[in-house]
Amino acid sequence: LITIQPQPKRIALAYEDTSYGVDHSKVAKEYLTPLGFDLVTFEPFKSGSLDYSALLTKIKGAKPDIFYWIGYAGDSILFTKQAKELDFAPKMLLDTVGVGFPEFADSLKKDAEYVCGIEVWAPSTKFPVSVQYAQFYPKTDDWVAEYKRRYNKEPNYWSIISYVALITLTNAINKAGTTDKEKLIAALEATDSMTPMGHLKFFQNKFGTMHQGFQEMAIFQWQKAEKVILWPKQAAGGKLWYPLPAWDKR
Repeated sequence: LITIQPQPKRIALAYEDTSYGVDHSKVAKEYLTPLGFDLVTFEPFKSGSLDYSALLTKIKGAKPDIFYWIGYAGDSILFTKQAKELDFAPKMLLDTVGVGFPEFADSLKKDAEYVCGIEVWAPSTKFPVSVQYAQFYPKTDDWVAEYKRRYNKEPNYWSIISYVALITLTNAINKAGTTDKEKLIAALEATDSMTPMGHLKFFQNKFGTMHQGFQEMAIFQWQKAEKVILWPKQAAGGKLWYPLPAWDKR
């Protein structure tokens, strides 16, 4: 957001009111506020509700540059549908993982265009081949092509998480020469390699979680019915479409 020029300043934030949304909203506030963004709304909502028009009307009245919500796929579909009905078109519509599920684009068709989200990984990412383990960790494009050849379908992030986890564990066992717990942990902690999913190096995050493997989530935007990766830069497959046009100008 800080790279967009002119930089948007006013963000309306809405979050589903269980631990998922509440915890994420706190982190978002801690991150956005010091960067100078003005949170013009900070509103909880009940996930699975049948009508968000009152909430959206309130948010529209706050005149945000960006509407950022934290919810699930069903919430995201309804938010987008009702934003169109209310002719609410801020410069950006942004969600967390809710807009990444296939049903979001399948349900909304062209109305899904321009909507941004956060993803663990997507097939359109562009990570290079691993220096250490080129035979196991090819560049993302080649890994995706091989997966499609074998299984005749596009991989999702569970596919690549499973693959990277298996290869990482196998490499660590081979390096340790044993399955002894302490020696295996030490070998895993020494992992430092590019993978088709991104750079893998285990660390303790700022919340105290031990052995988190990847530091970067992927930010994407729906463009021409495809999830186009915008960030991280080294994996980007396109550029941000910005600002969001009026609904009747698409």
